[in-house]
Amino acid sequence: MSKKAIDEKLFRHNLVDERIREMINRGTIMIDVTGSEVGQINGLSVYLLGDIAFGKPSRITAKTFLGRSGVTEHRT
Repeated sequence: MSKKAIDEKLFRHNLVDERIREMINRGTIMIDVTGSEVGQINGLSVYLLGDIAFGKPSRITAKTFLGRSGVTEHRT
């Protein structure tokens, strides 16, 4: 495979990663990195597209409450 073909392949596969970075920079995707909230943590989803791997930040939340048989977990 020629260098040009490899560069074009990397460019195509990198488009999704670039779009996610742009959304973070524009504030479309917001990431809270200071402070703390009960029941919330930041996570990272890792995507693998062919030879390219990249991460997308995600917020993970959890709520618990008393049920009839003890503590019941509610996922949102």
